[in-house]
Amino acid sequence: MVFRLLTETDYEVSEKLCWNDQWISPFESAWGIFEKFKYANNANSVDIMSLFGDEKVRNQKNKSKSKYDLLNFIKFDLNIIRDGLGIDFYHKNKIEIAHMLGPLTKEAYKNEPIYDYSYFFRDTIAYCPICMENGFHSIFFQFKLIKKCPYHEILLLKECPRCFAKIPYELSDLNTLEPFQCKCEYRFFKPQSKLLFSNQWIPINLDRITCNNVNKYLNLTTGDMLRLKDMYLFKEIELDAYPNALENIISILDFKDSHDEDNAHYIVTSAPNVKKIRGEKEKFEIQKYTKVNFPGINNEAIRKLRFHEFQKEIYRSYTATITGVAGQLRKTLLSKHRTCINRLVKNPNDNMQICPYAFAYVFWREYSQNFSNHTSVDNYGSPKRLDKNHIEFPQFDEELMANLYEFLGSDIEDITLESRAALKWFLNRVITHLSINHINNMLSASQSYIDRRLFPSTLPYSKYDKIPFFVAIRPKNRNKSLEFHWWGQQLIESNLYCPFNTVKSRREPNRKQNTQHDRELNKLLYVLS
Repeated sequence: MVFRLLTETDYEVSEKLCWNDQWISPFESAWGIFEKFKYANNANSVDIMSLFGDEKVRNQKNKSKSKYDLLNFIKFDLNIIRDGLGIDFYHKNKIEIAHMLGPLTKEAYKNEPIYDYSYFFRDTIAYCPICMENGFHSIFFQFKLIKKCPYHEILLLKECPRCFAKIPYELSDLNTLEPFQCKCEYRFFKPQSKLLFSNQWIPINLDRITCNNVNKYLNLTTGDMLRLKDMYLFKEIELDAYPNALENIISILDFKDSHDEDNAHYIVTSAPNVKKIRGEKEKFEIQKYTKVNFPGINNEAIRKLRFHEFQKEIYRSYTATITGVAGQLRKTLLSKHRTCINRLVKNPNDNMQICPYAFAYVFWREYSQNFSNHTSVDNYGSPKRLDKNHIEFPQFDEELMANLYEFLGSDIEDITLESRAALKWFLNRVITHLSINHINNMLSASQSYIDRRLFPSTLPYSKYDKIPFFVAIRPKNRNKSLEFHWWGQQLIESNLYCPFNTVKSRREPNRKQNTQHDRELNKLLYVLS
C-alpha cells in the first residue's frame, strides 16, 4: 500500500511517502520497522516524529536530540501510526511482548509487577547479520533469553562489526548516519538493488523459526505456562550473561538430572508439606500474641510484637546456614588448611606468611556474617546485629534477598501467621548458593591481597555475573514441593599456593586437583539442602 501523509506544511505542496504494510513481519521490532520507513522515504528520526509524534512532540522545535522509547511508545500518536502505516503499532508491539513474557510475568502484592521490561530486553541493538542484510530486525533479538537468531541459529551480534559501537534500541539519529547505517558508515542492510530494495522485505513468518527451544517457548501448553509462572527469576543476575538461559528454563518443564555436562542441571526440593509445617515455638507465638493476651493494644501493635519474634528466627536461621557452609568448607576444600586458618585468626602479624585458602575463608566469613573483625572468625566471636526492627540479610546480598522475601510474601496478608519453614527453606537455599559464589570470588582475589599486604574492606566482585544460573520455584499448590534449580558448577578460577604445605604439595596444582575442589564446592549445595 503506497499512501500519502500530510504534515502541517503539506497542505499546499505534499509528497507521496512510500510504504507497504506487507513489509512488516510477525515479531518485527519497532526499531526495524521505522528503519524501513526511513530507508524507503530517505527520512530520519526527526521526520518520523514530525509525522507520528503526539501533538506536543510535533510542536517541539528541536527534535534531533531527543530519544524515543520503542518498547512503551511514549510520545507517539498511536492513531496516526495506525492510519499511516496500516497497522495498530502499539497493540502489535504490546501483544508480541506479552506473548514473549507470558510465562515470566507475575504480579506482587497489590498487583504491582515484579519485573519491568528493562530486565528482559536489551537496551542496545542485538541483531542477526543475515537478517539485517535483508533489512529485518526482530524483537526476538532484543529478548535477553535469546542468544542466537531463531531463524538462522547463529549468534546474535551486539555491536557494529567495523567500529564496535553499540546502537541504543530507541528512535534517534544520534547513533546512526542513515537508516540501517552506523556512524562509521558501515551498512547493516545490503540491498541487491537500490531500486528494488523492497523485494528483500518479504514477511518472515514464525514457521521459519528453526530453533527448537524458541519454538517450544512460544508454544507452551497451559500446564507448562502455569509451571513457569511459579518460577522466580532473580532480578539482580544479568540474563545476558548466561548463554543457555532459555534452554535452562525450558529444561525445568522436563527435568532430567544431569551432572556430567558443562551445563549440568541440578535441583534440590523441599518436603511436599513444607508450607504446612509449624514448629512448637511458632505455634506458641501465634497463640501468645493475640488480643486475648494483649487486650490493651491494637492488632497492628500485636502484629509488630509477633514480627519481632519472627524476624529473630529468620536471622538465626540464615546465620546458622552460613555457619553450616563454613563447617562443610572446613571439612572438604579447607580440610588441609585448618591450621592455616587458626594461625591467621589467632596470631596475626605484619610479617607472617598467609595461606590464600585461609585468607579467603576468614574474610568471606567476616563480611558475610558481620563479625567485628577477622580475628573473631572461628575464635569465639559473635556476629553483630545491624537492625532489629526489620528482616536482616547478609549486607552484600541485601537487595537480592529482600526482593526474594518480598516475593515470597507477595500474596500473603500477614507473613507472621504463615509457616516459617517454607520461607526459611527458600532463603537458606539461596544464601547457600550465594555463599559458595562469594567464597569462590574471595579465593580468586586472595593472593592479590596477600601480595599487596592488604586486608579487603569488603568482599570482591559483589555482582553475580560469575555465579551459575539459578531460579526458585514456589508452586501455588500448597501440597507441592518447593524447588531450587541451578545449572553448571561453581568453579574456582585460581591455582592457589599454600606456603605451609609440604614440599610435594607446593607444586602448582594441576587442573585435576582444581576439578576436585570444584566438585567439593558444588556438593555443598546438596549437603546443606
